[in-house]
Amino acid sequence: MVRHLVHRMVVLPVLTVLLAGCAASTRNCTLIGASSGVGADLSQIVPELSGPAHAKLCVGASCVTGRSPKDQAPWMMFLSVPGLASQTSVSVTLTVTHDRTRHVIFESSVVTPLREFQPNGPGCSPTVYQAHVTASGSGALVSVIIGSS
Repeated sequence: MVRHLVHRMVVLPVLTVLLAGCAASTRNCTLIGASSGVGADLSQIVPELSGPAHAKLCVGASCVTGRSPKDQAPWMMFLSVPGLASQTSVSVTLTVTHDRTRHVIFESSVVTPLREFQPNGPGCSPTVYQAHVTASGSGALVSVIIGSS
């Protein structure tokens, strides 16, 4: 009986300290995933398309291609580019070509700043670096600053 009581007297305080330590180090982090890279909004040029088109979004030698929507829906693209943490800005190029005629409808480049982003909250993983651009109806690729971290 005494041995059982001593065991409880030792285990309960130790367990309480361990649980308190866990609670103190717990962050309220969500589990949203994200990638470093560049997002592009091509929606402003959709009304100007006279048929199906494809786009090529590039940062250096990294590129992604995408097709225009079948209707007047928003046209968004994202190029995942690992290793952007050491950079403060990136040069982004966007080219849109008419599928049937192969005529270049839109072609522009811009140097845009990268923003550190923690989608799950401060101090929570992942930390990514992103830039956002918009293809304007006037033919320019425009840097867009979205929120702050």
